[in-house]
Amino acid sequence: MSEEIKKEQNLYTAGEMKKILQTAEMALWLDSYDDIFSDFDPRHYSERSLSDDFLLEMKKVVKDRGRDNYELKFLLAPETRNQNVEPIIKERLHSFFGKQYQKYIKAKKKVVRRGVLLVSLGVILMFIASTLITIFGDHNFLFNFIVILLEPAGWFLSWEGLSDTLSRAEKISPEIKFYQKMSCSKISFISY
Repeated sequence: MSEEIKKEQNLYTAGEMKKILQTAEMALWLDSYDDIFSDFDPRHYSERSLSDDFLLEMKKVVKDRGRDNYELKFLLAPETRNQNVEPIIKERLHSFFGKQYQKYIKAKKKVVRRGVLLVSLGVILMFIASTLITIFGDHNFLFNFIVILLEPAGWFLSWEGLSDTLSRAEKISPEIKFYQKMSCSKISFISY
């Protein structure tokens, strides 16, 4: 059998398979294509939800690697492969990862916008308090009372805005990295 036909049909000897597994950035053994998708979703591969177990495993594999693009190889028994559905599954995976990436980008922007709004409100309240102190000094009870309310509120909003933005953005950033890497990954199916 020629080398081109072997590669086209993904038929490899044990030694060739060992070399592929050693050089593969990510390789996962699958019993069937259903291992990628949720067991509870009966729809066609082009619409099915991805399995939480699959996503969790992918996150573990990607977490330890520093590259931006990957080659993901799914290893299946030759008798379980259906080369007609593989392009559909590849498209579904890329579509899912791309949509999730966009979703987390929007979520991070929302978190940052909220943080900027809170910090801005806090600074405005502190500016109003400083202006009241400058104009009226300590001579008016009502303005002193308002200053006493505005200063802590301004500090609270500023610190809460910064703290919340940094902690929530830190939680979202790994998700963004994961889905960005996966949406750019090259996916292939190989018979073992």
